[in-house]
Amino acid sequence: MHSTDLRRDHIHGLMMGVAIGDALGGSRQEMSRRLGLKIYGRKPLRYTTLSGAGLPGPNTGLMLMAAQAIVCSGVTSDNFVGSYQQRLSWYPLSFPIGIGPATLVAALKSWLRLFKLPSGVNSTGNDPATRAIFVALALDRAGPRFKKWVELSTRITHSHPLAVDGCVVLASLAEQIIDQHDAFDAHDACCKLASFSSQPELKERLAQLPALLEQNYSCMRVANQFGWHTHISDHIVPTAVMASYCFLRHSRNFRTAVQSAIRLGGDTSSMGAIVGGLSGALLGIGEIPAVWVDKISDFAYGPTWMTRMARRLSHWPHGVDDLYAPPAEAVAPFEQTTLNLLRVPLILANRLRRLPCQLITRTQPRRLRR
Repeated sequence: MHSTDLRRDHIHGLMMGVAIGDALGGSRQEMSRRLGLKIYGRKPLRYTTLSGAGLPGPNTGLMLMAAQAIVCSGVTSDNFVGSYQQRLSWYPLSFPIGIGPATLVAALKSWLRLFKLPSGVNSTGNDPATRAIFVALALDRAGPRFKKWVELSTRITHSHPLAVDGCVVLASLAEQIIDQHDAFDAHDACCKLASFSSQPELKERLAQLPALLEQNYSCMRVANQFGWHTHISDHIVPTAVMASYCFLRHSRNFRTAVQSAIRLGGDTSSMGAIVGGLSGALLGIGEIPAVWVDKISDFAYGPTWMTRMARRLSHWPHGVDDLYAPPAEAVAPFEQTTLNLLRVPLILANRLRRLPCQLITRTQPRRLRR
């Protein structure tokens, strides 16, 4: 097991990286690659949903719920699942704008957990991805338990084998970060990706990445090669493939990794969150651009809360607080609901601002759109 300080740096970097990627990608959510370029150009990314302040979305919220559930689990996977389902059942009451339909249905089904009914939905969405990489870091090289916890964590909301497989791949990549840390070799990690997958649809694409990485293909060129010409959807296959490649292609540069992921278009908040989490876990909190860290909203579960949780988890499961009744960090439901409601008019305003460019792009002759 790593030292307490190193674990804290891994975990803190991951949590802040997810929040930053989630907030940066939010303003481009569901926007095609070409439309994003037309509206924002190639300027460095900044927070635009609320000028000058980063507002993380559901990707961050779902991950932080996993952090609380892990602390309360008593190192037992069944307790972790029960604790997460309990928190998830109340989650829709906070009006989490942008939550995936499968996660919403799973949250409603969590009210039936006393009847031992599974809450997972047969979906291939990518909502569980951020908590999968978080579980990998929290368990810190737990051997066979690691994969079991990731699978159980995913099935709370997404029971489709492909969704589980994609989350295992991303979590296994996060585990390599822990194992190697300063000696992390992007090409070596890339070569191992396909071995973590059991689903042909994902495995075949992952097997092609090492050659593309060796030839130094850009992230956009790789996406085009796989047929994802306009955007990256919320399906787990393109998400897992391209999030892995964006991180590995720029593993030592947080800013470039996150920007390359978000500029692919589509589900930009998830792509930004996953790549930001992986990059933050490897580089640590100190290597994340201060301009992005300082402007993340500290309301509800913001940077102050994350700092405390990272410190708490760096001692888990052998710290003094875990000997009898492990407490979680205090929750802030009122503040979280207020923040989510604040995001509603901001998101609507953002969608209205992009509408004229969308209409122009759609009405341009096909020959000009090539």
